[in-house]
Amino acid sequence: VDGRPAEDVIGLSRLVESAGLDEMWVCEDLGLAGGIAQVTAALSATSRLTVGLGIAPAAVRNPMYLAMELAAVARISGGRLHAGIGHGEPHWLTQVGQRPRSLMACLSEVSGTVRDLLDGREVTFAGEHVHLDAVRLQHAPPTPTPLSLGVRGPKGIALAADLGLGVILAEGSTPDYVARVRRIVGPRARITVFVWSN
Repeated sequence: VDGRPAEDVIGLSRLVESAGLDEMWVCEDLGLAGGIAQVTAALSATSRLTVGLGIAPAAVRNPMYLAMELAAVARISGGRLHAGIGHGEPHWLTQVGQRPRSLMACLSEVSGTVRDLLDGREVTFAGEHVHLDAVRLQHAPPTPTPLSLGVRGPKGIALAADLGLGVILAEGSTPDYVARVRRIVGPRARITVFVWSN
């Protein structure tokens, strides 16, 4: 779901669930609706649908506060959240004054620490973008929250494999490309592919 007013998510999520589909993804593009709000609305309006957040830009999110939001949504929904993090669209990050010196370093630090926090670990980390001092979620999700990286190129795919995370591939990904990604991330990693639809 992309480019629609936030209130449309409620009816669309009910329609998706009643059609028997297993999951629905919402986008967080600059100037449109916030991803976490849309995910929460969709999950609240449904009872079995998995809802994916595609994709929270790492450069504009503090990993502790992002983990707090994701953990709360995961708990409230009974584990039906699939969280996605990407480095963010460079032009949009420049527009809002949040473009990091290294997009990949930022993505690595944010996604790795969010993963650890959602897994219930105490995290201390001093990197180029992330600085955390002995923080831990008091109410981590009771079951693992699926976390995937929205990436395109070989560095991002390799990062997902290194961190043991799934991948979210953009619209237009060919079957051959998806097969190459599968070989890199391994047989157990989750691959989500966005497609165009009317």
